[in-house]
Amino acid sequence: MMHARRRVDILVRFAGFTSLLWMAGCVVSREVYVQDVKTAGILDDLPVYVTDSVRSGEIRITPRVHIGTTTTYTGVLGSHTKVNAAGVFQVDTLRAASSTTYRETAGANQNPFQGNNFTWSLPPFSLGLDAQIAATRNLALTAGGTYAVINGSAFLAAHAGIGVCAEGRGLSVRFDGGIAWRTIDYTMEEVVVMKYQDIFNDQSSSMRFYADRDNRMETGWYAALTLNTRSEGSPVMGFLMLSLIPCDIIDYSPKPYMVGILDSRGLSETNTSPLSDHLTMFSVTPGVAVNIGGGRRVLAGVRIASGSDIQQPAPGVLITPFLEFDLPF
Repeated sequence: MMHARRRVDILVRFAGFTSLLWMAGCVVSREVYVQDVKTAGILDDLPVYVTDSVRSGEIRITPRVHIGTTTTYTGVLGSHTKVNAAGVFQVDTLRAASSTTYRETAGANQNPFQGNNFTWSLPPFSLGLDAQIAATRNLALTAGGTYAVINGSAFLAAHAGIGVCAEGRGLSVRFDGGIAWRTIDYTMEEVVVMKYQDIFNDQSSSMRFYADRDNRMETGWYAALTLNTRSEGSPVMGFLMLSLIPCDIIDYSPKPYMVGILDSRGLSETNTSPLSDHLTMFSVTPGVAVNIGGGRRVLAGVRIASGSDIQQPAPGVLITPFLEFDLPF
């Protein structure tokens, strides 16, 4: 009887050791694929501040309107799975009594994805209001906001910062920088593929689908450099503004909407880590400012913007005409 118990104890310990050895030798790799991202919001809402005969303590109010020439901005974000001949990521759904498993259809997805998996919806027009206070002749405090409606939903953007300027005889230079806020609405879908290989070279894989949707306030920063001409004998000034606005497209906390049982060995992927993606907008804004008397000005120009971090953007540049009224208060 004692020998039998000892034999059983040895077998149990050996089985436990073998299981630990198998788990220790298991190699896990995770591949994350971005299937689709749809987002909406105001991309670039900075006003143009021209510098001409600044007076310390002066307050100026700037209402403005921006007219969009396109309402969608598309491209490729991250990596997409390969697809079948119809351009669809094909999977098999395996249903058991208490579980559902999703696995890639063997041999079906052989073609690189050729479409766009990123779409940003833009407003057809936006309205803004800005204010600046000249603390000195060379330093201004600025703040403002923009309102727009996109697909029936309201969106806001705002900024606050400082402007440092210098006036020359024929040319003025101004640098602005500060904090920017904007409301963003997005939906995102991704696929996480887990691949395993144990110490016996047995391979297995599994798949999970994740989705997230959110409407949030995104906080970032902005920087702008503005050059404008000035002449005492002419009411017309030309200007050129260069601006940079990084923007978080998504702040993604995945939630599974289809759950794949990984494999018969019981390994499981409970979640994938949060994901953030960024879009940096660089814009060039030429235009003219006209003094209309009483310290009032009308500014008209075109913002030409391009985003980095997005592959195959369409259109390649965003063109936004605008009109501003720069008024003393």
